[in-house]
Amino acid sequence: MFTPSLRIYGLSGHRALFTKTIYTLTGFRNLGIVYQNTTGRPLIVTGGEESGAGSLTVYCDSSPSPTTIVNEGYGFGNQWFPFFFLVPPNYYYEVTNVGGTSMAWVEFTINDDPVIFSGELSGSRSIGTTYQNTSGKAKIAVVDIADSNPNELVSCVCDSSPAPTTTVSDYMVEAGGGNPPRNIAVLMIPNGYYYKITGASASVLHWNEYTMPFNATQSSDLAGASRLYDTLYTNGVNNMFIVASGRTSQTGQVSAANAAGFSNTLISTWPNDDAALWAIAQPGDSYNQTAGGSSSTLAHWFEYQLT
Repeated sequence: MFTPSLRIYGLSGHRALFTKTIYTLTGFRNLGIVYQNTTGRPLIVTGGEESGAGSLTVYCDSSPSPTTIVNEGYGFGNQWFPFFFLVPPNYYYEVTNVGGTSMAWVEFTINDDPVIFSGELSGSRSIGTTYQNTSGKAKIAVVDIADSNPNELVSCVCDSSPAPTTTVSDYMVEAGGGNPPRNIAVLMIPNGYYYKITGASASVLHWNEYTMPFNATQSSDLAGASRLYDTLYTNGVNNMFIVASGRTSQTGQVSAANAAGFSNTLISTWPNDDAALWAIAQPGDSYNQTAGGSSSTLAHWFEYQLT
């Protein structure tokens, strides 16, 4: 748990929930190097890398040589894996991939009150089981999933019903490789909401939850009507979390979530595989989601107002 000594405000008196740092592709953050969070506050780290060996591992703990896995991806060579994880103050973190290349790396310092880290929950969380956020604040769940059934749909479900039915994002297990394929799912869960992950052959590798210092309001599904791929939108006065997912029939399709002109996460899809992506848009930021190519179909798009 972490308690700050000050509160930062932005335009028109709205507190700045995040301080964003964008790391270019040519330096400052690289794969295979251990970094330490010296900000005195928790960090959200989000980005993507191009895999040389078809794998991704992210480590984060209090050791200068961290060994605790918080993100894990596995698939075919030259796949682009997204990463998304939180780092407590003074903790160390490392994104690794043999022969991989960092493609996007953005860090958000959380400026407000305590963030509560659950630690590894894989022993007490399972696919298909419904859980409820009773923390009083919004939660972010980051789940690494293994599934050996090609083209199976893995879905993140979240709403206010004790038997939730609203799919907020999904992805299709790749048909191209993996042992088995591993993907990450990221859920923003408003206080009081119920949530689960479904997939008949899926299993949990890692499950971490983070109780945030703000609340979140979940939109309806905006896909196809209010929101489209490859269209630029402008955020309003609140910070916003965005998740979009869809399908593409193109092999090696590159997809991206963008906010303020910079990609936050990237993934390359196998035919009919996923394009599930996340972004944080600060007040006034422009944002868009792209899966590239006319064959891509947007399945779900949800936005969360953070207050």
